[in-house]
Amino acid sequence: MHVIATFVVDLALYVAITLILLKMRDLAANYPNINWSWFPTLSASFLSFSAMLHPYRIEAHYFDLRYIPLLLLSYLKGWKAGLAAALLPAAYRLYMGGDSAAAESVVTMVLPVLLGAMFHDKSEKSEYKLPRMADVLISVNLFYFVHWFGGLVFTQLPLYQWTEISIISSLFGNLSAIAITWIYNDYSRNRIIKREYEKLSNYDSKTGLPNIRFFHEKAATLASNQPIFLLMIDIDHFKHYNDAHGHIIGDGLLSHFGTTIKQSIGEKGFVARYGGEEFVAVLPVDSKDTACAIAEWVRSDIEHTSFSGSEKQPYGKLTVSIGVSGPSNDLSTLIQHAEEALIVAKHQGKNRYCFYGDVSAFVDRTQLEQERDFFKNHYESILEASGDGICGLDSQGKITFANPAAVRLTGYPQDELVGKEIHMLFADDPSAAAADFPITMTLRDGVLRHQLDAPLYRKNDLPLSVEYICSPMIDRDRVLGGVVTFIDITERKKLQELARKADRMDVIGNTAEGIAHEIRNPLTTLKGFLQLCKPKLDPNHFETMRRELDQIEFVVRELLIVSKPHELQLRETDLLDCVKQSIHSAKGQAFLQKSEIHFDHTDGIPTVYGDPNRLAQLVLHLIRNALDSLEEQGDVDVLLTADRDEDTVILTIRDNGKGMPEDIVQKLGEPFYSTKTNGIGLGMTLCNQIVQQHKGELIVESAMNEGTTVIVKFPSYSKISAMN
Repeated sequence: MHVIATFVVDLALYVAITLILLKMRDLAANYPNINWSWFPTLSASFLSFSAMLHPYRIEAHYFDLRYIPLLLLSYLKGWKAGLAAALLPAAYRLYMGGDSAAAESVVTMVLPVLLGAMFHDKSEKSEYKLPRMADVLISVNLFYFVHWFGGLVFTQLPLYQWTEISIISSLFGNLSAIAITWIYNDYSRNRIIKREYEKLSNYDSKTGLPNIRFFHEKAATLASNQPIFLLMIDIDHFKHYNDAHGHIIGDGLLSHFGTTIKQSIGEKGFVARYGGEEFVAVLPVDSKDTACAIAEWVRSDIEHTSFSGSEKQPYGKLTVSIGVSGPSNDLSTLIQHAEEALIVAKHQGKNRYCFYGDVSAFVDRTQLEQERDFFKNHYESILEASGDGICGLDSQGKITFANPAAVRLTGYPQDELVGKEIHMLFADDPSAAAADFPITMTLRDGVLRHQLDAPLYRKNDLPLSVEYICSPMIDRDRVLGGVVTFIDITERKKLQELARKADRMDVIGNTAEGIAHEIRNPLTTLKGFLQLCKPKLDPNHFETMRRELDQIEFVVRELLIVSKPHELQLRETDLLDCVKQSIHSAKGQAFLQKSEIHFDHTDGIPTVYGDPNRLAQLVLHLIRNALDSLEEQGDVDVLLTADRDEDTVILTIRDNGKGMPEDIVQKLGEPFYSTKTNGIGLGMTLCNQIVQQHKGELIVESAMNEGTTVIVKFPSYSKISAMN
């Protein structure tokens, strides 16, 4: 029992410390200037060392799970990182002493490093590499085989004792490897998904450059640190190019064009797509001469770059006009001045740049005002067409204008929206003080604020989940107002949740076969040795070990039920027969707990397209769940009806048990989440899987002390046939 307790503690320790280290890795992302490449090596070394603090000792041998982190690190980072991580635990093992200290350090630390490095892929450069569970389990079990075989030569322990300890160590080593790999992969997948969503939110799909919203955010940050210069870049005669080649080729030009500008600006600058055929670049340089020199480099590079179809352009080439402004810390002023300078460059014949300070020497101010009005009308048209909600604010936080998308998302008419205090759209208690509201703070201190997820309270409707940015409008260090841009992220959150659940199910599916082969075999051996040792063991101890091994076997069996691929035998099926069959199977449980199952159905229930065995399994599991929720004797009502309008069959299972709060209902169906004291949280996962396979819908409604209702809807056979 002591050896099992040692490995259980190591397993729990690994899970806890791995979660803590991954959270620390998230916090480290807030300090991008620090090189964190050493963090995985230090983490693995710490994990390995932690496991050695409470080993199971027998004669000169020390048994623990020190080698698992070293093996996984070598798999991810290579043998050099693995050996570096092994230094601390190896030194500690030598410090512990003993005749086998040196040999044990080599076998339990250097050997796992070499085996893990066998599967290391040097070509994989991703920060979030996802280790394959099969490779991990193969390398882990290779280590155990070599360790066991080598022990036959060097150990003084009896063969049966060495084999028994090796089997137990192998079992928990596999469980540790599965747990750490699963947690790490789940974390990495979430980080990858988050990065993809951030990229979609912040970057223009056509050019791959930052979009105007991300530009405002980053440019405001740069301008807050030092005065900057701004380049407003416009492609000359782009409409002519688009008309000659079509929009698809025109979009390709924008992508190529953006790459060329970015290369010309260099690493110090920040380039974004401003809209249409316009690009904008921020230059954190020291002087006007440097900014103008960079503008000339961009103009010259574009003029001498051969773009597809440029021969059909006026003068047989593609050119740009550039407006230059700065230096300033005021982003709004920089944009306005750069636009005026761009207009001058256009009037001077295109294919040139113009600095804002030289504008008056080139163009009549009245003409410039006319051009500015044209651009004002142009950008107002863009606001009208935008799918993002946009509201302008005065310095007091009252809405001064709102585009059609804002009207649609909030549900307020234009006349009700204008003049409304903006915080009333985002606060559940409009009477509360708005001093700490992010938009109010932006209007007070002039700092751009970005909220990734906030509620938008609509008129006479449920709130929406939105992402919003509040950008200040500043003139001569005074905040005149602001602009709030918000988008509906409801579908994005649903996709994230679906992706998260799909990832977790994928992990279960990928590990089930490994669990079956790598745990069941040593488990069978353990149970056999336990029977042989029964005469020598205390009866209570024997019974405790037997129950624990049975529980492990039960967990493995439940995992296989969920993740093992099932080939459905789909055909026209009478769901009524499946329900009757399931009720008959559940009557024994109902009788034992003195409960009643009541069944009713309407006439003329349509058939469905499904697998009778899987459907019966679904209904039986839901009925048993309902019976389990009854604290004492109670009733379970089963109702089968049809919705003629939707052409669906509806199964309703209702109990009068203790019920569940809303937060628990939301978690039902997640792998390994259970409301039962002896459950492992795979039953509802299986039910969801069956319902999805039959293109159905599962709804759970529950309230504390009021019972639970489960509704399952399936399309009828005729509906599926019509769709196919």
